[in-house]
Amino acid sequence: AGASAGGALVDAAAGAAAGARASAGGGSEGGEAGSGSDARVPTLSAVPISLPTRTQLDLLFVIDNGASMLEKQRILSLSLASLLERLTRPACLDEKGKPTGSVADPVSGCAEGSPEFAPLRDLQIGVITSSLSGQGAAACQQPAGNDGAYLLPSVRSGLSSWNGSGFLAWDPGQTHATRVGETDASKLRQQLAAMLTGVGNAGCLFSEPLQAAYRFLVEPNPAGATTLPSGLRANQGPTDIVLLAQRAQFLRPHSLVGVVFVSDRNDCSISDTGFGYLVGQSSVAGAPFYMPRATSACARDPNDVCCVSCDDLAQGLPASCTAPALDSSCQQGPFRPADDPLRLRCFDQKRRFGIDLLQPIQRYADALSLPDSSGASSAKLLPPPDLRSLDPLRRTHSDILVLSIVGVPWQDVADSASLGDASGLRYLDYAALRDAGRFALLSKDAQRAVPDDALMLESISDRTTLKLPAHPLTGAPLAPAVSRSPTQNPINGHEHANPFGDDLQYACTFPLAQPIDCSDASRTDCECHAAELGARRPLCQPPEGGLQGTTQYFDKAYPGARFVEFTQALGANKLNPLLASVCPKAPPSADTLSAAFGYNAAFAALSEQVIGRLTPASCLPQPLTVDAVGGIDCDVLEVLYLDGRASASPDDCVQPGRHQATFRAKSALFPLLASQGVCGVSGTLPCERLGYCAIDPLPPAATAACRAGLPVVDVGYCYADPAQGWGEVASVRDCPNQRRQRLVVAGTNPRDPLAQAYLVCPG
Repeated sequence: AGASAGGALVDAAAGAAAGARASAGGGSEGGEAGSGSDARVPTLSAVPISLPTRTQLDLLFVIDNGASMLEKQRILSLSLASLLERLTRPACLDEKGKPTGSVADPVSGCAEGSPEFAPLRDLQIGVITSSLSGQGAAACQQPAGNDGAYLLPSVRSGLSSWNGSGFLAWDPGQTHATRVGETDASKLRQQLAAMLTGVGNAGCLFSEPLQAAYRFLVEPNPAGATTLPSGLRANQGPTDIVLLAQRAQFLRPHSLVGVVFVSDRNDCSISDTGFGYLVGQSSVAGAPFYMPRATSACARDPNDVCCVSCDDLAQGLPASCTAPALDSSCQQGPFRPADDPLRLRCFDQKRRFGIDLLQPIQRYADALSLPDSSGASSAKLLPPPDLRSLDPLRRTHSDILVLSIVGVPWQDVADSASLGDASGLRYLDYAALRDAGRFALLSKDAQRAVPDDALMLESISDRTTLKLPAHPLTGAPLAPAVSRSPTQNPINGHEHANPFGDDLQYACTFPLAQPIDCSDASRTDCECHAAELGARRPLCQPPEGGLQGTTQYFDKAYPGARFVEFTQALGANKLNPLLASVCPKAPPSADTLSAAFGYNAAFAALSEQVIGRLTPASCLPQPLTVDAVGGIDCDVLEVLYLDGRASASPDDCVQPGRHQATFRAKSALFPLLASQGVCGVSGTLPCERLGYCAIDPLPPAATAACRAGLPVVDVGYCYADPAQGWGEVASVRDCPNQRRQRLVVAGTNPRDPLAQAYLVCPG
């Protein structure tokens, strides 16, 4: 009995890498430790049934508060309703898995049928901005120029939050003994909309969303305010205990963590030590300051060993390099004002300045990732301060969800069907983007100096002068700045003239819900002031075409190249991040419930990842074979982590409802645990040194209660499968319709209350 169950189960178990079986410590083919292999003994397959169990979601929004973000924030507030509705009120399904036409109540469930998945009943939402003072730069010292990665209500007045915490809490069932969260969904949406409106557009000239998320979530010792430079280097303040307190309250140890970035410009996370602050300096010691030029080698190849700043003393440069003092580029002196606009200081730094003053993207990918299966970590600057350090349950890669709604054409990151469907839009996740070769559209590499989609090339100049190919998916060529049509190119309208050389070309544009009158020169949210009409921006032309005027009809986004790199780095670190366009597909008049409206498709993709993690691991993907009395031919094992420091002890399983596990059974777990970074990899114990216990079936009376969906006080497990007659529907009420069978473990192990259970079956 049960001999065929394990193979199918392991196919559904994320992270059970077959290749890790031999290297994780101990073969699963033999019997007890030290015995030889026996080809007659079937292999064993293992799946987690309680590792991890996530019923909480801590969702952090990192929102750009630059000058042109107001329309995007408005769209965001409208689109978030779709995310909240999807997660908290799932569809009700009949016994055949078809929608009944109604949705589940967050507390009482479905009047008829069963929920598609267990409604999310425990949600925290926090909002921070992208403004971090430019690491002390004078250009970012206005009131909203340094929000310090603090939760928004602590830096904006008049915003509501749960118990003055700075974040919102959804708790319709009032299940928390220590808090009472919001129970009214409409009130939650109103509070969140007010918070998004409070973000505003008066932020720092330099947008640092990646650094803001890193600072709030994981930076081990976030520094206080950066002070004015001393000796040409910025000074960091003491550890920011206020931020650490906010982090500790918001980021719960057992939660699923979601991070959503929303920005219409590239990330400019400035180095927080050394000379990074110079990016934002317009003067030093009272004199005008302009960045030094780069050596001539930088124009040929920014990665050339001879590419350095002209201010570099050339110590250690190869003899084949021309000394900066003799370099033709350096002999021109520092940049002139027209060639070094402050707002472009983060653009193409190595080529222009010979030095990169931004934080490496890998820093942020490693901070949100676990080591790979070999235990290696690619962190360059410091030990990986990952979220695992805050979590005794050790979040896995799938417990950290990342969505970037940024400057990319939606056509580049959506599935092929979306290109021909006016009302439909479905975004691809990292794995699908990779497999479809879409990152070639979005980014350049060592072999390609320009992304295959020319719209993703950051450029000051009109890109039509570069003779770049048409869009690979739509066939639409770039349109020149002289175009009279703001939609000649269906993705970004057309190039603009950029007469002052202080702007970049757009990745995408979209129509505004309401045109903006830019005749008031003091308005900071306008792109169409009279003094700038020579820029020939497509944003300033009426939809039917014509000359530019002082009414703005369209909005825009710049290429989010560093966000694309961040997505790729997260994917390489075994996360499955999402990438979406901040330029909506549908016009503002579209149905707000349609997939193409606003950011609905982005949140639909995120919600599906959340739903996959909220489903209890104990809900099995297919039924087990049972004997005449409901028994299963599988082992239920318990792994004792003991903080990853202690070895197994004979006392581990001297607890009620447990006995010592066989080596053959527990060694079947080694590949899965190694793939999760729990053991058997660098920095962890060998898997055989962890504690393993076999859990007993519950006594008959407790089994009956367990299969009825009732609480039990005994220790052990029961298998509930109403479709086969083993239990009541109530026992699988939190399982999705396709996983209506469950292996329930009751009771904790006093030796390690955070021990996790696994099902090990013949495979």
